[in-house]
Amino acid sequence: MGRPIAASDRYVGVADAVAATLSPSTDHRGDADYKREMAGVMVRRALDRALAADTRVGGLR
Repeated sequence: MGRPIAASDRYVGVADAVAATLSPSTDHRGDADYKREMAGVMVRRALDRALAADTRVGGLR
């Protein structure tokens, strides 16, 4: 069998899908592509933190 899939690999597609569905506007705070990319980064960070918290309390073994 292949190597086990890391949890972070499992949800990177989720973050990319969220970013792809957004349609932010370009304004003085940044252009639309930057905002879309940052949304994906924030989703990945939130999932990383949720996974870390879950494993500390005994989940996802």
